[in-house]
Amino acid sequence: MKKNNLKAWPFLLVVMALTQACRSEDSAPAQNKQSSAPTAAIPTIEDAKPEPDVEADPEPDQEPEHAATSTPINPPEPDRPPIIVGAPPTTITVGESLSFRPETIDENPEKLSFTVENLPDWARFDNDNGELAGVPSYEDAKVYENISIRVSDGRYTSELRPFSLEVIERTDLSVTLSWLPPQENQDGTALFDLRGYKIRYGQSPDDLSNVIDISSPGISTYVVDSLSAGTYYFSLTAYNQNLVESQPPTEARIDLF
Repeated sequence: MKKNNLKAWPFLLVVMALTQACRSEDSAPAQNKQSSAPTAAIPTIEDAKPEPDVEADPEPDQEPEHAATSTPINPPEPDRPPIIVGAPPTTITVGESLSFRPETIDENPEKLSFTVENLPDWARFDNDNGELAGVPSYEDAKVYENISIRVSDGRYTSELRPFSLEVIERTDLSVTLSWLPPQENQDGTALFDLRGYKIRYGQSPDDLSNVIDISSPGISTYVVDSLSAGTYYFSLTAYNQNLVESQPPTEARIDLF
């Protein structure tokens, strides 16, 4: 190989030169040993300088065997709390259906869970989706304050702004009363002087303080309106030209919702 020949060549020249010198001394006469014959310079090992090793460049399209490769590493997304938003109702009328469900935004795969504080006793709450629902009755008419809905992803908890909910009584309900005109007096005699009727009502059988006077004997149907939700008791009496009133029958009970 070329590299080994370069290193061994000076050594071979030295051996050959020494051999040639020895032969000359043996063949020459003694008197000529002291003559100054020209001799060739003998190269030494120090005079031979090895050429630097040259490594072949790798081919342009060939990657080094141990070339380091870098793989981009994306940092993990930061764990953020869930977001809860929504505009809950502030009023609801007795007898109406309430249904409110907040919206949530969550970048994490954890399952969300919901909790509520100061839940009205007539309402129900879904812990899986945060829905608030229910139908208030007339007994529930009041203001419910500081209702708070929270959502959790198992690590962080977020809260919807606390709100108040007012249950308003209805004043647009009505009751239609119908009856048959009386045909005789209490003693069994025929009734010829019927003058009108009186309707009494209230929310207690012992307090029928609301009175409606119907001064027309031909009317047998009447609508009592502008009522709020609740339970009402009604009674109906007839009176004659002398304003003598019949005995009231048993009160009728009606529930309005």
